[in-house]
Amino acid sequence: MKIFQIIFFTLLIKNGHTQNLELQVQQIQQEFTKINASKLDSKSFTYKNRCGVIKGTITIFSKNGEIIKITDVGIGDDDKAAAKWSYQYYYKNSELIFSYQTIKSYDIDAEKSATNNIREYFLSNRLIKKIEDNKNSFPKNTYINNQDTRYKLKFIKKSADIDSIYECLN
Repeated sequence: MKIFQIIFFTLLIKNGHTQNLELQVQQIQQEFTKINASKLDSKSFTYKNRCGVIKGTITIFSKNGEIIKITDVGIGDDDKAAAKWSYQYYYKNSELIFSYQTIKSYDIDAEKSATNNIREYFLSNRLIKKIEDNKNSFPKNTYINNQDTRYKLKFIKKSADIDSIYECLN
């Protein structure tokens, strides 16, 4: 009987934790929907580099001087860089709350195009939910800090700053 009670309470706690996470995810969704509906100030920076980026544009969106969204859209050579990408990063109170990335590339081995979609939900710099190609996961103990690229992008003042943020892997 005690084992049954322990299992029951463990499942009850786990179910409550999952419901709480989903509530937090819904609040984040409401926040980025609100950001997208807002009138925002924006500043764009174009770039290309020796890492295979043919043309990219980073746009920083702010409201009342606070950065609340950054996008990075571009095309690459599909050798060193993806053929096409779109990154969207959302912030609240200066912290990353949501990241949405779409990366299109060509898989030489399979001889076909591939698209990778990743949605990440953050709370206090902790990844609470990840959806990659429509598969949900709830990572534990996955944190980011101000050295993460998504934070470094907030400090771009000119296109040349981008090279110091996006370093080539080769």
